[in-house]
Amino acid sequence: MIQLFGRALAGRLLLAMVSVVAFNLAAFTASAETEEAVLEEPADGKSLGLGAEVFGGWQAAWREDDSFNAWELDRAELQGRWSATPDVGLVVIAEVVRAAGPRGFFGVDGDSLVARLKQGWAFAGRDLGPVVLEARAGLIPDVWIEAIEADYWVRGFAATLSEAGQFFDTSDLGGSLHAGFFEDRLRLAVSLTNGEGRNLREQNRGKNITGLVSYDLWRADTQDHRLSLYLGARDGSVGAASAPDHRLAAGASYISPVAGGGAEWVVGRGYAGHGSQEPLGFGAWGWVRPWQTFPGAVVRADRLLTDRHIGDSHRTVLQVGLFQDLVPPASRGQRMRAYLAYDRSFSGEFAAPLPGVPEAADEQRLSFLFEFSIHHFWE
Repeated sequence: MIQLFGRALAGRLLLAMVSVVAFNLAAFTASAETEEAVLEEPADGKSLGLGAEVFGGWQAAWREDDSFNAWELDRAELQGRWSATPDVGLVVIAEVVRAAGPRGFFGVDGDSLVARLKQGWAFAGRDLGPVVLEARAGLIPDVWIEAIEADYWVRGFAATLSEAGQFFDTSDLGGSLHAGFFEDRLRLAVSLTNGEGRNLREQNRGKNITGLVSYDLWRADTQDHRLSLYLGARDGSVGAASAPDHRLAAGASYISPVAGGGAEWVVGRGYAGHGSQEPLGFGAWGWVRPWQTFPGAVVRADRLLTDRHIGDSHRTVLQVGLFQDLVPPASRGQRMRAYLAYDRSFSGEFAAPLPGVPEAADEQRLSFLFEFSIHHFWE
């Protein structure tokens, strides 16, 4: 039985640059110099930011003697940020999801695409010289997901294992405190949340405490080359029965203008509302693009054990692909990109979704994916 401690002060400071989206193709075709200037946050005074992200594409899958193909919408978000001063403001993110959920069939008007709030939080910060502080309250981003995705530049290709493997939800109701030291090289964060994610109201008296420490082991003065380490822990519960939902996570990432990669490892007690399960997951990814005018290559591998004490409860996913920016990107968060991807997944006999029928989850998939994102600030 693993013992996890989430009460250590930890984390990541992000100076709340959640941005904006008004779909405007002119912004994509502007020069990189012009777009980079647009993305600079105002030094003082009030500001308004709007943004959007859309991920989707066409996917064809093969299982045993069966095949299927369809157009899918993986993410559609509208993002807004308003600041009364550079240190005080609000962030709101709305997303579109399927009404019936990932394994359901009947929701609002069948299985319609419906809008809901993904994040909505107020923030207040203060630069104290040796340390920069920020407090958040509301439907806040998960401190681990936010940290591990900071240098994950291929989110349109695939989600991280921490998110896709259901180890962490991307947001929850509560509050968090963030601190950055040594010019933001060392970042600490701690959050206190309900623990039910963004899908449910609080179901029990317990609260989730999540702590995170991240450190840039090496970075260039321009910050376009960076090697970072992450360590996080959560002491939590979920559901009316207060099922344990503890986590211990570690990760590393490297980013540069021509290549990037990383890895994440998560172990836990409690999984998908079942307190007796002890999940274990490992994921790794890498991408390379030596020449901006030619396609880049990306690879990702994930292995998830829904219960590490059951040997045949694993699910493994291998993904390879090519990507091309259709216009010159202004930054990681502002791009128009296309992916051509191949996935191969296979499961053990007792792995979800159908224990005892592993072939139901074994498949090959060919996908054409797109990733559109844009944001803009007004003073």
